[in-house]
Amino acid sequence: MDEPACVGVQLLGNHASTSAQNDVRSSPSESSNVYHHHQHQTTRESNNISHWQEILRWRWVDFLVTMLIIGPLTVAYWRGTWSLMNVYLFPNNDVISAWASFAIGTSVILMLNFCQGNLTNRLTRRQDVLFHVLLRIYIYVFGFSVVNHWRGCWYVLDAHTNVTVLSAVISVVVPLPILLALRACGNLVASPGVILVDFCDAPFRIGTRFAAEASFSWAFAGDVVLTVVIIGSLVVVSWRGLWLLFDIFLFQTDPEHSSWTSVGIGYGTLVLLALLETPVSNLLRKTRELFPRIVLEDIFKLAAWLGVLSVWRGLWLVCDYHILPDRPVQSYLLTHVVGIGGLYLMQAGRSVLVAGCVVDGDTADGTGVRMGRYLEQVCPKLVRLSTEQVSDQRCHSDWGQQTTSSSQDVVHYETSL
Repeated sequence: MDEPACVGVQLLGNHASTSAQNDVRSSPSESSNVYHHHQHQTTRESNNISHWQEILRWRWVDFLVTMLIIGPLTVAYWRGTWSLMNVYLFPNNDVISAWASFAIGTSVILMLNFCQGNLTNRLTRRQDVLFHVLLRIYIYVFGFSVVNHWRGCWYVLDAHTNVTVLSAVISVVVPLPILLALRACGNLVASPGVILVDFCDAPFRIGTRFAAEASFSWAFAGDVVLTVVIIGSLVVVSWRGLWLLFDIFLFQTDPEHSSWTSVGIGYGTLVLLALLETPVSNLLRKTRELFPRIVLEDIFKLAAWLGVLSVWRGLWLVCDYHILPDRPVQSYLLTHVVGIGGLYLMQAGRSVLVAGCVVDGDTADGTGVRMGRYLEQVCPKLVRLSTEQVSDQRCHSDWGQQTTSSSQDVVHYETSL
């Protein structure tokens, strides 16, 4: 090989050797950076998983409390109150008893609706012992009225249309289109699908269909009558129809088996809806047009109604067959007292009420399909802190990475001085 070629090869070899040495010198730093970056990514992913696990854990704890405690207590109160009216309110004449119950319930509910402005102005500002006593009395009277309104509507239909498959089908088929047209299907859902706690900004506020301002006006009066007499009664008729269909077709000859099957169907449906709540809520947030949002909400709420009604029917019959069956009056008193007493202790007495009218598709943030929450209302700080703790740790970890990098720059700057 000639001399220029040899020199060229030697220069190339020296350059390659120098590059290799540089690579060897730089590889530990690069490896360290890659390692720390990978570790940081892994930590963030782990924190994300922990964050969502914490949220899901609290949601399911809330779901269990709502379904297994608040819901049964509400059913117990309704069963006890309803059955006591069967015993003491014109027990020898079903028609008079039904109409009397309807009159008592409707008149008191209308009165409380018309007086809600005065009650709010006079009592809401008070936060003493007297306020809490009066609030519990209000809840009890309101709940008693709602039960009587429902009982009256139910038994009036029983007395005038008989308990038949045709009557049940008509009771479902006729009211539902009207409720759909009024965008009021959400009112079919009761506890545990809806939970109302006793402490809120306006405990005496009762929502109406068109949200008319509480005042001495024909607009407010008409809105109240529409909400209570029309929409409220249509909801009762719908419940009666579906309840009768369960009675007729779900193990009619074996009531006890029918009751437990009804409980299983109801809770199974509600668990499925709890799993679907988040994806359906996300879909609703992305749906900007009103009509598709209403349709999606109504489908979800009708399924929730089916689950809630099935749970109510099953638990009601379980109480009939297993709580002092040989002493019915004592059984009714026991479930009445335990129901309302337990709800008072848990600050959820308002769950026995029909406190207002829900408008389908009224919200665009996906809360229209939100299942009943109890812990988030009673102890929101505890739930919020628990679900945000991991998120805060993750943010603190990210900030720590940035701080470490910045502190290194500061040390390097001071050293260079």
